[in-house]
Amino acid sequence: MIALANEILRGAVTERASDVHIEPKRENAVVRFRVDGDLKEVLQISTDQARRLVARFKALGELDVAEKRKPQDGALEAIIHGCQFRLRVATTRTPHGESLVIRLIEPHSTPPGLEELGMSEDQARTLRNFMARTEVLILVVGPTGSGKSTHALQSSERGGWQAAECDHRRRPRRVPNPVR
Repeated sequence: MIALANEILRGAVTERASDVHIEPKRENAVVRFRVDGDLKEVLQISTDQARRLVARFKALGELDVAEKRKPQDGALEAIIHGCQFRLRVATTRTPHGESLVIRLIEPHSTPPGLEELGMSEDQARTLRNFMARTEVLILVVGPTGSGKSTHALQSSERGGWQAAECDHRRRPRRVPNPVR
């Protein structure tokens, strides 16, 4: 199971995937990579292999391996192809077993420019003008894999301010500098 887990992570990094999905189905399980926002099936495994693989990643992410009914979130760090990655691990119960999503985050990578994210020059200039204001709230929303975190990180690094990172189940984990 260790070899399979390592092979999946190496494959995800090679394919430049942002996420790895392990999803149980009725008769087997599929491993899919999210690449450029699209999910791509890369492997089919038995349901037994999927259960053991999910348990392996749960243990590495310091999640409760015995808990299969409630969603869980965890994190770990790994060196893959010589690069350090932070892995966010999330489980969810499905009708056919427990599903797992691993988000691959390369902490020292340079985010792409706003134009590389698909903004026109006018849109990028407008965003930069808003970011230069002393009081501003910019919401970055979209589906999984659409570049929300990359966009917020890129904008905040160039603008000299911090982005608040929130999800719908928790309070903000990082907040802007104190309001003056």
